[in-house]
Amino acid sequence: MPLPRARSMGAATSGTVGATSGRTSRCPVLAGRQSRRLRLIHTTEGVPVAHDAAPTVTRNDEKNRYEIHVDGAVAGYTLFTTDDAGRTVMPHTKIDPAYKGQGLGSTLVADALSDLADRHATVVPECPFVAGYLSEHDVPGLTVASPDAE
Repeated sequence: MPLPRARSMGAATSGTVGATSGRTSRCPVLAGRQSRRLRLIHTTEGVPVAHDAAPTVTRNDEKNRYEIHVDGAVAGYTLFTTDDAGRTVMPHTKIDPAYKGQGLGSTLVADALSDLADRHATVVPECPFVAGYLSEHDVPGLTVASPDAE
């Protein structure tokens, strides 16, 4: 029996940041590779739901966050603010529990950091997930500042 399809819960806001199917990934770990379509499974009220669309990452300036979308629904986000020194502070990342374990957090943070590098931003990784990602991955062109440094 085929799995029911997820309903779209909203549309992407600002411009797309992440790679989509058939485009080269901007994630430093996957640089130069073709992105692939992901088939994500999660449950809604105990019923498995299949997702055929590749996740996309968008920058939502109204909410000061990067969002990852699956089938049009926001599956997670990473917040950003600007401090008094003009640096981009990343205090928190959240993935909806229905989408956990799919690697969406890493995809979201990789694309957000890549976009910030393109914007020549200095990033202050207060979020433990972002800090952990940066300790394991190089993001070309990104300037990283310690949360303790002013």
